[in-house]
Amino acid sequence: MKFCPHCGEKQEQATTFCGSCGEATSEMTQLSQPSVGPISNQSANPPLNDAGLGLSTAGMVLGMISIALIVIPFVAIPSAVLGLIVSSVGRAKAVLGSAKGMATTGIILSLIAIVLGIYAAYLVAEVISNILWTIDNMINAPFRW
Repeated sequence: MKFCPHCGEKQEQATTFCGSCGEATSEMTQLSQPSVGPISNQSANPPLNDAGLGLSTAGMVLGMISIALIVIPFVAIPSAVLGLIVSSVGRAKAVLGSAKGMATTGIILSLIAIVLGIYAAYLVAEVISNILWTIDNMINAPFRW
């Protein structure tokens, strides 16, 4: 009995080409049975248990949320600080390179959100101060015609 070395399909003796993949029968191997190893329930590459992957992902998401909420600095700054902490812990526990990359992204986004949040808080305080100054001048200024 012949088996195709390319796809492993069983072939008839008189065929010229493999019916499955199209390989020439001159390259077919004569075997008494296909050379297939025992079927195992375990994969050849078991998945790594990366404890930092979840923390890295959470830190990156918190960093993105902080950037999105930058117009509300009193929400953005605490979420950015939390994102910075979670990303840092995730980076320390990460085994895979992708988890470290996500943690680094979370740290960078969180730092940007903290800086922009402080600036946005300053702008909000400045606007409120100007509004209060205008109201005070309107109330206390002498009436002019």
